Amino acid sequence: MSIFLRCEHIVKVYGERVVLPGVSLEPPQGGVTALLGASGCGKTTLLNILAGFVRPDSGEVTLRGRICSRPGPDRGVVFQDSALFPWLDARDNVALGLRAGGASRKRAADKAEEWLERVGLADCAERFPAALSGGQRQRVALARALALEPEVLLMDEPFAALDAMTREQMQILLASLQERLHMTVLLVTHDMAEACLLADVALVMGTGRGIVRGMSIRDARPRDMTDSSFAANLTGIRWLMSEAAAG
Repeated sequence: MSIFLRCEHIVKVYGERVVLPGVSLEPPQGGVTALLGASGCGKTTLLNILAGFVRPDSGEVTLRGRICSRPGPDRGVVFQDSALFPWLDARDNVALGLRAGGASRKRAADKAEEWLERVGLADCAERFPAALSGGQRQRVALARALALEPEVLLMDEPFAALDAMTREQMQILLASLQERLHMTVLLVTHDMAEACLLADVALVMGTGRGIVRGMSIRDARPRDMTDSSFAANLTGIRWLMSEAAAG
């Protein structure tokens, strides 16, 4: 069986600091992989290399055997900050990438409205980012990424800045969309409970050491935080994090 997405021996050095010492990764196709670890361990750098925003010093990223050295519509990205253009309304923010890809104005607008409806913002198409809540802005950002129908969705702590209730709503939305669309998702998070809720695979990175620990989470979604299996998975991730921190 051919490999869907692969990072092979990724090295990234800033000055004298080795951020990624030769990271290799093959996330499961159609699953959610969570990347955890202490601040500065290289999670975001690895995600940016996968997205094509940063070039590794050595190693390569391939998707279906194609080398990915630049950004492309096959990889959608959602940032912690929604990164919406403040002078565009929600519809036009979602449509922007579609227009850049050659879609007509009408086709882009229609598809943008379709995705805004999918993320629960059908009534917000003409609102500008300043008139949206933090959770609504992240929904627009998610719609913008998914409207391009990427093969991989890359998410860099997308819910970290949200309040607890909104974060839970966004986690439920992501889980629902992932199940329906069978998306391959890489999720950078500091939240161990979030990894337990969403991920099929949890990988822990150590500072300057790359991916040092990992575990599979086989429970069906949606997952219940009160279940004993959830508690067991959370304990497992905590142990992985402590082992990574201890070196």
